[in-house]
Amino acid sequence: MKFAFSSDGITSPAEILKAVKKSVTQASHQTPRFVPLRLLPAEIFGVADRTGSVEKGKIANLVVTDGDLFGEKTKIKMIFVDGKRFEIREPDRPKDPPKGDLTGKWTLKYTTPEGDEESTVELTMSSDGTLSGTVASHRGTANIISGYASADKFNFVTNMVIEGSPADVNFSGTFEKNTMKGTIAVLSYSIDFTGTRPGAASVSMGGTQ
Repeated sequence: MKFAFSSDGITSPAEILKAVKKSVTQASHQTPRFVPLRLLPAEIFGVADRTGSVEKGKIANLVVTDGDLFGEKTKIKMIFVDGKRFEIREPDRPKDPPKGDLTGKWTLKYTTPEGDEESTVELTMSSDGTLSGTVASHRGTANIISGYASADKFNFVTNMVIEGSPADVNFSGTFEKNTMKGTIAVLSYSIDFTGTRPGAASVSMGGTQ
């Protein structure tokens, strides 16, 4: 029986590989001869003559890793899309220790093309400045994919459904005690925001497109 995995229902790209690993592990236990990297979707959708395997004349969409694709410590080194090479480079993360603790519940205010909006961000900061948590608004609640605090600066990324499709939303700025300010970068928009912790003095909001 031919079957394939789907990313349907997963709104965060960071969760896709994790879900695939889980599915592959379960399928391998149930079917010892299961071959996880055989791309059956190409056969199912009738495009196996153009993609789905590494052969001359087929579309060269390839992922090159430094180990087993489903290994916990494996890193993607480069990607080929239609034969064009793209190298994966993780941006350098600032190494200065954070000048405060961002842990707690924050209220962010900003103005989008749809009007004034507000989000609730719950942050947990590790001793090395790593940030995790959630962002909740009228669009729903999303987990923070990655984040950090360094000196008086911070950055965290989540993924939300914007204009009907999942999109990365990047929050970056500066903080001081119970206030923060910065920009939200999503799609073609750059929106100014301000934030406070409960009980802190309110600050003005604004936005630009």
